[in-house]
Amino acid sequence: MNRHLSTGLDGRWSIAAVIASVAICDFPAAAQTNEELMGMIKSLEQQILELKEKVRANEEAAKRAAKSDKPKNPHAVVRSGKKEIELTISGQVNRAALIYDDGDNGDVLFIDNDNSSTRLRARGKGTLGEYWSAGTNFEVQFESNSTQNVNQIDERNAGVDNFTQRKLEVWFDHRQLGRVWLGQGDSASNKTAEKDLSGTGVVGSSDVDDSAGGLFFRDDDSGLLACTIAGAKECDGIERIRIRDAFTNLDGLGRDDRIRYDTPKFHGLKLSVSALADSQWDVAAHFAKQYEKLKFEAGLGFADQNAFSKGERISGSFSALHLPTGISLTFASGNDDPDQNNRDDEYFVYGKLGYQAHFFTVGKTALSLDYYDGDNIDVNGDDAQVYGFQFVQKLDPLAAEVFLGLRNYVYDRPDRDFDDIFTTLTGARLKF
Repeated sequence: MNRHLSTGLDGRWSIAAVIASVAICDFPAAAQTNEELMGMIKSLEQQILELKEKVRANEEAAKRAAKSDKPKNPHAVVRSGKKEIELTISGQVNRAALIYDDGDNGDVLFIDNDNSSTRLRARGKGTLGEYWSAGTNFEVQFESNSTQNVNQIDERNAGVDNFTQRKLEVWFDHRQLGRVWLGQGDSASNKTAEKDLSGTGVVGSSDVDDSAGGLFFRDDDSGLLACTIAGAKECDGIERIRIRDAFTNLDGLGRDDRIRYDTPKFHGLKLSVSALADSQWDVAAHFAKQYEKLKFEAGLGFADQNAFSKGERISGSFSALHLPTGISLTFASGNDDPDQNNRDDEYFVYGKLGYQAHFFTVGKTALSLDYYDGDNIDVNGDDAQVYGFQFVQKLDPLAAEVFLGLRNYVYDRPDRDFDDIFTTLTGARLKF
């Protein structure tokens, strides 16, 4: 039997053409009974229905394939200079107002929020076979009036007025053997003291000096002395103390030029080791996993600073978020053992209680309370404390957040009498 059937211009089978073919070529009336002809026609009609269903399925598959080929963002036009490399451009702008009261005076400063600075990054990635991949990470920041620099004397144009490096590195990864990093980037122990699932890290974290680190403490004896050199540590023989001098979270070795190795993750656990200049090195464990009702992150690092008489450092933190209730708990601590006979160990503890909920359709609302206590951070016998409140409202359709943070900085030391500093930090971060 001839089963070559004609099709219409739209790819659908033509029933008329099939019947005509049957009548003329395959089934001479003289040789077939009416019953046999009807049976054959029904059989062909069934085959036609099956073929039409296949054509419909093929058309739907083609539509799905065409849709998946479209970029998620139809406006994306960035291309890598090398066709073998996948390039991603991203960044953020984080601007705010810092309102302060230093015990004698107050003002408003317009700043870049150093909790999560304004920055630009470009990431490249390529693959070699099933297991190997390599990439680059280029990340710089541009902070106009960083919270780490502006103060009661330098209210504008404070800090470096250009791009500064954050990450300039390459990496090579094997799915079963781990990843090697080379260049400017996170040391193994960086971020071990900053695990935080509260949702309020953009305005307040364990690194409490990020919110207002440039402000000077005022005391009754010296007040705030104006020096010829802006931001000078000492003025007219009297030491000036910034918030950033008296508060720190002792978080690993930070970002630096190094070589680093990370193991593959095993049930959420990753081990890291890195080596830096001046014979510095560190090791760390990072853990992150989500269970049915609990999300958990933790970090623990050890660093041999071996430079500038800083000695050994241990830092760690954990954060747990109970998903059904939105309640989170965060804790961090660290200890420095300086290689100096006249310096006591530096030590701090930090805690935060958080709550997240969908009060508005635009995104989650996050609230938190935190407390910091540090000892011997700047000199032996000093005590630094912070009490804080944070509010963050996500605006998911805009990839943005608006935030408000309140903090009271209390600093005591044996030879000085400083006033408290109360700050309000409010602004917005928009990512792209």
